[in-house]
Amino acid sequence: MEREELLSQFDELIETYSKHKAYADKAREKAGNFSSSVIEKVIADHQIKASLVADDIQPLIPQLQDELTTINGLIDEAEQSVGDLGVRIEELELRRAIGEITDDQFDEMAADGKDTVDDANSKISGFAEARDVVESALKRWTELSGEAVEAQPIAAESEDSDPVESASGDDFDPVVESILPGFEDEEAEDNLNGNDQDDVAFAVEADGEESVDVLPIDGSGVAAVEVAIDDSEVGEIGVDPSEDGSEVESAEARRAILLSNEGTPDEQIYALTGEVFTVGRGRDNDLQIKNDSKVSRFHCKVYRRGANYYLEDNKSSNGTMVNGELISERRLFGGEELVIGETFFRFRVM
Repeated sequence: MEREELLSQFDELIETYSKHKAYADKAREKAGNFSSSVIEKVIADHQIKASLVADDIQPLIPQLQDELTTINGLIDEAEQSVGDLGVRIEELELRRAIGEITDDQFDEMAADGKDTVDDANSKISGFAEARDVVESALKRWTELSGEAVEAQPIAAESEDSDPVESASGDDFDPVVESILPGFEDEEAEDNLNGNDQDDVAFAVEADGEESVDVLPIDGSGVAAVEVAIDDSEVGEIGVDPSEDGSEVESAEARRAILLSNEGTPDEQIYALTGEVFTVGRGRDNDLQIKNDSKVSRFHCKVYRRGANYYLEDNKSSNGTMVNGELISERRLFGGEELVIGETFFRFRVM
């Protein structure tokens, strides 16, 4: 993708992201004028849409960083040529000073070098302007998302990985935050004040081999935890405490949505907030599809098991399809096209 096209696409996505973020902020300011359920719905809608835009922005960041690397390389090359020509002209001046060449010869030989220097300086100026444009675009994203952009190679994304990650590899979601900020904070503060820095200690013992001690809460409100495991148990539990274990992904961190009419003005987003999300023609479903005669009363359900999502057909008359394949049950990784009756959806994991 050409640099101009890349920047144009990046700027357009940032504008869309900024718009949804602004809508969510404005809705939050109206919390005193509308019911909390309506406020939460509108905010969640724009947070999800902004997060989807962030999914499209993230792959462009390494491309822009590659552009910066290329531009800086061209600037270094041009500056090197200017430096080399400066040395050459200095040499000619010395040869003129010792009488080896005349003034006319010096002017003739230095003219070509001066033209080359002027051309190199012009290129350096153009490259610097291009670099400023790219850096400005990345800086704007940093300011909007609150995430620093760090250089990193483009890596292939695994099938079941989260779609948005920070440059450091940690889960990254620049949009979705507390729906009504302060509510959870106040509750957490009340709980902490209830403890009032009291010492907390407990022990769990199994056959006298394992124990867990929680030490006094420090000034940050965080209790330190000491875990003692008998080395003899390592073989049984399959974990060596001396080695770094892989972190298990929290089910709470994964959110999923269904998109209908994706990419059109009629696009609808349905957030899967519970453990089970039912779809069918009946009004008792979490998502009721009214205008599709091929949809059964209780057609199918999407459910969560741990951090993973699954789609299960409820023995519907016309079946449920995932990426064109008729299924009875299928694990969903994100990005799949679902056909329920004759209605199309896109499944996304946030």
